[in-house]
Amino acid sequence: MKIGVISHTQQLETIDDLPARARLALADVDLVLHVGNVGSLSFLRSLQDAYGLTFAIYGSADSDEVKRFLEVDKVVEFANRRIGMVFGVTTGESNLKFPSLKRQTITPDRLSAQLLTHFEKIDCLVFGAPAGPFNYIYQGTLIFNPGPLKNGSIGILEITERAMTGRVVAV
Repeated sequence: MKIGVISHTQQLETIDDLPARARLALADVDLVLHVGNVGSLSFLRSLQDAYGLTFAIYGSADSDEVKRFLEVDKVVEFANRRIGMVFGVTTGESNLKFPSLKRQTITPDRLSAQLLTHFEKIDCLVFGAPAGPFNYIYQGTLIFNPGPLKNGSIGILEITERAMTGRVVAV
């Protein structure tokens, strides 16, 4: 199973606005996970129309309209693997708040430990902020951030019978 992971699409109205390399990377995915800062519901509808099954959560920059239709977090299950979705570390009104975790002190272990406190028994956690690619195994759990589309990256998760892996794709 191949899953596209995307975040920070605020400037886009339809999938036609995606960079050509992003559309190419997503061409053969089974489904898409959008991990925050969707921007517009029209983009989300376009994503759903193009790639079929699409799951999304909202991010700190999403409008009240988007927040009415999406959840702050979600757990989805595919191929007997549980994937937790959350936007991530933020100081705004939405999503996870970790006052003890300052950007300058973020380490892979600290970030992973903080994000995982929000979920029970997941195999993978995908998140959108802090914005930057992140592909890390923490205590047996894959912690994955595709990086923001606006900075030129998306992610691909691959699930096989034996493993789940993440890959950041430059677009």
